[in-house]
Amino acid sequence: MEKRRFYNTGTAKGFTKAIFFKAVLDLANGEDIGEMIDLVAAAAEYELEGINLKAEKGDGEAKDPLASDYAQAIVKDVISLIGAEPMTAKELSEAATKLGKLAPSGKPYAPAWIARVAKNTVGIVVTEKIVNKVDAKNLKSQAMVAAYMRG
Repeated sequence: MEKRRFYNTGTAKGFTKAIFFKAVLDLANGEDIGEMIDLVAAAAEYELEGINLKAEKGDGEAKDPLASDYAQAIVKDVISLIGAEPMTAKELSEAATKLGKLAPSGKPYAPAWIARVAKNTVGIVVTEKIVNKVDAKNLKSQAMVAAYMRG
């Protein structure tokens, strides 16, 4: 599909979106915009066409990410690993990988997605857990992270 262009091209050289909206505002205030009227009309048609193209692409309703194939695979492969012992999303991803349960792409499940699905799964409780971390300079520290367990 060819990219749509209008502003600052061809006969509209020097005519920007900001100038268009200022002219529309001037029109709304009853001011005369003179010879710019044709450019403003063309820009308005261009904007309406863009709105119609966006409307044709989808129904405008947000898709539920938890209804995706990826989220369903996490429910099947990873959520079943959650037990009475709190586990972080990273630990769950690593445990699933050790069991050979990989994402549909063949890679380990993303901890951020595991966290998103676990938080929205009935029967899973979010708690906090202290984990040990080591940074690039080999300095050790502890951090409080979210952990998931059956509850």
